[in-house]
Amino acid sequence: MKFTPMADRIAVEVVPEDEVRRRYIVELKGRLDALKGVVVAVGPGFMLPDGTYKPSGLHPGDTVMFAKLAGSDLRIFGKSKGPDDDPEVLDIKILRFDEVMGVVDYEDGGAHAAEFPQEARTA
Repeated sequence: MKFTPMADRIAVEVVPEDEVRRRYIVELKGRLDALKGVVVAVGPGFMLPDGTYKPSGLHPGDTVMFAKLAGSDLRIFGKSKGPDDDPEVLDIKILRFDEVMGVVDYEDGGAHAAEFPQEARTA
């Protein structure tokens, strides 16, 4: 099953909250305000006045942080592989590029932070 977001939207597979709590300090006043996810699909980018698109700089596989209440949850049911199998289910969160707080850049180069647009890095 394949899902392609439109315009400046991205599809993110959310990492469970308990894993985020163990690995990152993202708590403020005792509550978890940020979630972590892995980008699974990226739209073509921002539409410019001349009708062309400017890519967002995010790529599938990037790990991003975003606000807990950001975006929209989406569940897509696909076809089952056989008569006795359950249908394929895709649970993702759709975010706009500006809802992403940042890219988690692992020391092994897991994220493509260097390819982020300059204006996004100097906000």
